[in-house]
Amino acid sequence: MKIEKKDFIFLPLGGSSEIGMNSNLYHYQDNWIMVDLGISFADETMPGVDILLPDIDFIVQRKDKLKGILLTHGHEDHMGAIQYIWDKLRVPIYGSAFTIALLKKKLKDIGLLNNVELIILNEDKEVNLGPFKIKPISITHSIPDPLSLSITTESGTVFHTGDWKFDNNPKVGAKTNLDNLKSIGDKGVLAIVGDSTNSFVEGKTQSENDAYEGLKSVIKSSNGRIVITCFASNVARIKSIIEASIENNKKVFIAGRSLNRAIEAANEVGYRVEGIEKSFKNLENFSHDSAVIIAGGSQGETRSTMTRIANSQHEQIKLKPGDTAIFSSSKIPGNELAIERVHNALLRNGIKVITDEDELVHVSGHPGKDDIIKLYNLIKPQISIPVHGTSRHLREHCQIAENCGVSLSIQPENGSLIKLSGNSPSIIYQIPTKSSVPDGNQIIKSDSSIFSTRRRLLWNGSISVVLAFDFDLDLHLPIKLSHNGITEGKSELEWVSEVRDDVEETVNSLTKNQLTDDKIIEDKVRSSIRSVTKLFFNIKPLIDVHIIRGL
Repeated sequence: MKIEKKDFIFLPLGGSSEIGMNSNLYHYQDNWIMVDLGISFADETMPGVDILLPDIDFIVQRKDKLKGILLTHGHEDHMGAIQYIWDKLRVPIYGSAFTIALLKKKLKDIGLLNNVELIILNEDKEVNLGPFKIKPISITHSIPDPLSLSITTESGTVFHTGDWKFDNNPKVGAKTNLDNLKSIGDKGVLAIVGDSTNSFVEGKTQSENDAYEGLKSVIKSSNGRIVITCFASNVARIKSIIEASIENNKKVFIAGRSLNRAIEAANEVGYRVEGIEKSFKNLENFSHDSAVIIAGGSQGETRSTMTRIANSQHEQIKLKPGDTAIFSSSKIPGNELAIERVHNALLRNGIKVITDEDELVHVSGHPGKDDIIKLYNLIKPQISIPVHGTSRHLREHCQIAENCGVSLSIQPENGSLIKLSGNSPSIIYQIPTKSSVPDGNQIIKSDSSIFSTRRRLLWNGSISVVLAFDFDLDLHLPIKLSHNGITEGKSELEWVSEVRDDVEETVNSLTKNQLTDDKIIEDKVRSSIRSVTKLFFNIKPLIDVHIIRGL
């Protein structure tokens, strides 16, 4: 692979052919910039793992040529990896006022705030990073201050949408300036790198004001105490819930650190969030059914406020049969089972559960088909590069672009090195990428043998056997055997007896020379235990053999 200095390159490291973990690179004149550095959520195939990080090995090897990280907005799938892997890059970070305010609070919590150079981007004020001229464009989404980026080099302009939608009544911030977008299109756009999340959704995405009206109606008709959960960063939704609750003469309480952090950040940059009771100490001063509690944990996170409330484990917030829980959020792919567990815990306790499948209590932050078509008609790009979606989403986005008259669509995967400049824009190389995992104090690749070992432990258990030999190479009996997750009761006694007999027979069959070699003994004994265990239970556990000599 050879990249020429003059090549205008787009390279996604995360967020292409998947939803989440967005991270993208642009190259020109031997310089690089990064747009977003986010996380995604691990599933049940990775025991002990909560989140995944993008593979940034490619740019770490070129970090002296990386000019900065530009954040489109403050969602975790766009900036959540910074706290884990910024240290490998050590470059300035740019973002809107709210995005930087939110990031500051995260960095402060982990002691990194004073180490990172944070720079606020202002709409329409161009920033020069090496050969890149970057113009931030205000857009609407389900978080304050989202930005699209117009990235210009001598080889052309790329319009990088970030997450977006058109919303004429966004509750927080201004609606999108369509004239601004049209003027960018009129100047000529080489390519759109665009959000594909809702490329299958017909029509136009509803406004935040529609969610407000729906919440107001549901709160009015609900019984008992009401708990509502939403994405913590969705300040517009928090304001909608507060206003809808006050309209229904309810007192509003906030429960959850991430919610409080987002509200603090919003207040700092001028998006005032008002009408909240200051302390849970006041909760018992009001009748049970007069309170609305906004709780963190819409994705079923294990220790989140909503999960603890559902399982009757929250010290201050208690629900009774007949109360109502409202999920004012979508399900992030991969979190369905965790959310379902919270729903079931609430239902078992007699709590009514309302989701966006039941009532209009949530609207998407991403563009439907009509919105995407509208953007293409404004920007008029030569090339469409869909991102932020699975392969199906990207393919559908390509079809929309073709229907809008875009002559070339390039569907990337993570690691697709796309040359935009020249006569034949195309994928010129595929860089191997593997996500990483923050695991305690270490970061390891997701395909590490550590995780295959954990999966085997989870599904097949483990066995440990200790063999003690004297100086004459005779085996001391009894053989010490322990196990985890294999069996119990009567079958355990039968299995242990059979394993010990078979291991003893195996050891006694070895020659004197073989008995001097620990590896031979370990392999033979491990094979013996594996055969007996498979015969009994048809499983393949992890087996450790420990040898002690000289007794």
